[in-house]
Amino acid sequence: VLAQADGGTIIGGEFESINGVQRHNLARLTPGGQLDLAWRADVEANPNSNGVIHVLAADDAGNIYVGGWFIQVQGEPRESLARLSSAGVLDPLWHPSVSGVVHTLATVQQSNLVYLGGVFDSVDGQPAGSVARVSASGAGVFDTTWATSVSYSVVAMAVALDGSVFIGGQFDTAGGLPRHNVAKLSAETGLADPAWDADPDGSVEALAIDNLGRLHASGDFDQIGGEARYGIARLLAD
Repeated sequence: VLAQADGGTIIGGEFESINGVQRHNLARLTPGGQLDLAWRADVEANPNSNGVIHVLAADDAGNIYVGGWFIQVQGEPRESLARLSSAGVLDPLWHPSVSGVVHTLATVQQSNLVYLGGVFDSVDGQPAGSVARVSASGAGVFDTTWATSVSYSVVAMAVALDGSVFIGGQFDTAGGLPRHNVAKLSAETGLADPAWDADPDGSVEALAIDNLGRLHASGDFDQIGGEARYGIARLLAD
């Protein structure tokens, strides 16, 4: 679910209709909660997918980023990642290609970047281990200088005030270091911060940065940062 500035709501998931009106996996509701009949951006699932749309995000211009496991948007080829205007028009130029599923997205307007996480091994045909970043302009070119990877899946992401990228999910290594399920990555290199290691004993499924720069984490853990915390915790980001 993604709230728009005008009070409308974008909804994504796995469905074929809303109130009897055909819509494939993506739709817009008006501020009054009715289906927007003028807004249509059908998404076709990957035949192997378990779920179609997993994440929606927006930038300051109101563009909508769609992540999941799909092969087409509005009849055009798109591999698990796409960008639409606020009016629901597919961006014909912005076309990163992801080799698996996208579970989480973060847009950073100041640096003109889009971060993505999930379960995939390449972006635009280049190696990428379940976490990557692409340009928010032009064709959405994959940034090969931000060389990082995790050992399995990334399902949560948050960008700190200093540009550092926090990732959560299920993994044993991240950014070149042993890290269990949560890590802090450098904005410059993608390498894990050697001084930051919260080491939860279970998966991390959601992350958020508050206005004081603190990191909030939730998931299936009983301990994090060396303290007993059951499913939710707040951590210092530095």
